[in-house]
Amino acid sequence: MSKNEVLGILSANSVKSGNTNTTNSNFKGEIVGDNFKFKQILSYRNDFKLAIYGTVKNHNTGSKTEISMKYSVGIMVFTILWFGCLGLMLLSGLFSMVTNTTSGIKDLGGLIFLLLFGYLLFVGGFKYETRKA
Repeated sequence: MSKNEVLGILSANSVKSGNTNTTNSNFKGEIVGDNFKFKQILSYRNDFKLAIYGTVKNHNTGSKTEISMKYSVGIMVFTILWFGCLGLMLLSGLFSMVTNTTSGIKDLGGLIFLLLFGYLLFVGGFKYETRKA
């Protein structure tokens, strides 16, 4: 399939960002030259919705499409704050354990659980959304 055919299919199956008629499309976004940026059209709110960025290039006798998916800026900021705060609390707890022998490991257990929960939430959410898109 040629690069122009791929871009035509992408254009036919998406609507421009400002368009409100989304009945026949699954994606909303724009195609500029060989590059595109889309978001999935959903009938419900989903903060973990990914932005899909891509480039279509000529390759041998056909074309090659390179795609990357990213969280929104809001989710990225929340993730950095989540792990940053938990990391500081974990370091504080470790320092407290070293300087004060009465502090137990159970105090750090909750922090470790929250770190694992955050990791599973963000990585699991990303993998789930990439499969859906």
